[in-house]
Amino acid sequence: MTYRIEIVPIDSLHSHEQVIPERIAKVTEIINREQCVDIPVVVDEESRVILDGHHRYNTLKNLGAKKVPALLINYFDDSLITVEARPESGLASITKKEIIDMGLSDKVFKPKTTRHKLKFTVEKINVPLAD
Repeated sequence: MTYRIEIVPIDSLHSHEQVIPERIAKVTEIINREQCVDIPVVVDEESRVILDGHHRYNTLKNLGAKKVPALLINYFDDSLITVEARPESGLASITKKEIIDMGLSDKVFKPKTTRHKLKFTVEKINVPLAD
């Protein structure tokens, strides 16, 4: 399997979806209370496009974090991760290439356009905010 958890510069990552302000507020509350991040942001290891964790990423960025815990994954390995368009997105389907292309552009999809499913369990981590 090709994946690993690393602490990466926050500015090296690229979003492919907008976020929901109410969800940012909730995630900010949780991270401020816990003073740590316990779930890494899921990121394509090659392009550094965020696949899952846009709200955690944006919360950390808003809090002034310089780095973020990331689960770096070989996105095009279907034995590790799959993707589908959420019904509410209005899209019949979506490809991994479309997601990477969007993340590398200056545009983003609407919030909750995609649903990624990891084919393995990610253990919780405990990365203090100061790191």
